[in-house]
Amino acid sequence: MDIDLDIILHFYAKVPSIIDRCIKKLTQSSYPHGSHFKDALLRHDVEKVKETAEKLKGYTINKLLTFNDPPWRFYLPALCIAIQWKNKEMVHCLLENGADPNRQGKITYNGADCWFLTPLQLVLRHIPEEGWPFDPELAEMLLLAGAEINKQVGITIEDEEEGGSMRFTTGNTYLHHCICHQQSYVVFDFLLDHGADLLKTEQMGKTPLHMASEVHCYNPYFVDELIRRGGLTQEEDDEGNTVLINLLMVLRENVDGIVQSLSVLHQAGYDLRKDKSLLRLDLRHFAAKNSIQALESGWLAEWLLDTQPKVLTLKQTCRLVVRKAIGKTCSYKKLSQLQLPSQLIDYLYLRDHSNSRLCYG
Repeated sequence: MDIDLDIILHFYAKVPSIIDRCIKKLTQSSYPHGSHFKDALLRHDVEKVKETAEKLKGYTINKLLTFNDPPWRFYLPALCIAIQWKNKEMVHCLLENGADPNRQGKITYNGADCWFLTPLQLVLRHIPEEGWPFDPELAEMLLLAGAEINKQVGITIEDEEEGGSMRFTTGNTYLHHCICHQQSYVVFDFLLDHGADLLKTEQMGKTPLHMASEVHCYNPYFVDELIRRGGLTQEEDDEGNTVLINLLMVLRENVDGIVQSLSVLHQAGYDLRKDKSLLRLDLRHFAAKNSIQALESGWLAEWLLDTQPKVLTLKQTCRLVVRKAIGKTCSYKKLSQLQLPSQLIDYLYLRDHSNSRLCYG
């Protein structure tokens, strides 16, 4: 079965509205829903939920209830439904009667498992424009009942490709999820204040700091706070990238923010000599003229060049990169055909008037 990964990833933001729509459909139907307990949950009948929950206890209260909204299918514990209703009284009642705050539900798309969902994951969202502001009181209620703040949850996709089976799983913690998908400051601060593991890795070997320093997730506040609170690491992820490499890759996108983050990294004692991946860095990523100038000035250039056996200016090093790619000399036309922004071409442009050719040697 073919599954579009983008659909699944975008689903993170759609969970509240999809579950809401499904529940509303069921509450508007006239037929019973298989049990008094499930019916009471869907009808938002707090007293009936209390009455039946006291009789169920244990295993039964944690059974997954099934809801359909094609192509989606939900298998959710009662606790998730109560949270969806934003009903703290109902949540408290279920917890008092044995509801497991770590009970993992499942959501499928066209019959294939695609997303696993816990009660705490539903609470740890901040989408005020859609009527879902983060409720720290509800989150603390789950944590006091034993919810694991470092539980790894995410997406699992099973797909058939060319006769073989492909299985992709994201082992994100709630902190990884917040950094990569949500970018919520209130949820981020809550997780750090309540003991989230700053060095726990997901399936690709990325710590929260690795993720916060990547181009698609970069956030200066997240980077600074993670480093300040003890999340600094010099380890490479499974792709061979360190936090420093990630930050340098983002440099042309956000010069001021990255220089600030690099300064925090420097002050925290990041040891360049231990960063082997720095030697593999392709300086074509420093593609904006202003980012090159920022690196060439002051402490930052000295720090970054500290490990080089022969000190070269960043401009000279960039020239060597281009020279290696296209040869010692070339025409301006050939240089213009490179996958480099015009700012870098202008910066490297040095005309040799003796033969009207460009020279990088």
